[in-house]
Amino acid sequence: MRQPDDPEVNDWLQKVAEDYRVAQVLAESAEPLDDAICFHCQQAAEKLLKALLVAAGARPPRTHDLEELASLLPSSQPLPAEIADACAYLSELAVIPRYPVHVDLRSPGRAGRARRELDKTIDWAEKTFGWLVPRRPSASNAARG
Repeated sequence: MRQPDDPEVNDWLQKVAEDYRVAQVLAESAEPLDDAICFHCQQAAEKLLKALLVAAGARPPRTHDLEELASLLPSSQPLPAEIADACAYLSELAVIPRYPVHVDLRSPGRAGRARRELDKTIDWAEKTFGWLVPRRPSASNAARG
């Protein structure tokens, strides 16, 4: 398995860090934007799973479905039920918060839950694969921007 310092894997992880940081900044703002927080949490989780796939030598498919991505991870690392549940919840946040659809995801605390599910997923990846997943973009990547 390729490691986080591999350039291609690191590129994905820097995108994880960027989306994580955007969600964090929005959550700490005077007027938190729940839809955007939820979307960026989903995006961070999606990019994390894609980084894991790249590290395993797979080419990640173009999908926002975290459950599909998780199903493609190496079978030697089974997905715990709580991470499968986190993926299911976060998958719903890929598209719905971005458009005026008639699905109610506006329950109180949904942005907080999205952040918790993302943290849970990152913690799982760190423990399972021995990685340190950045939660802030590196200065060198920010400068490249």
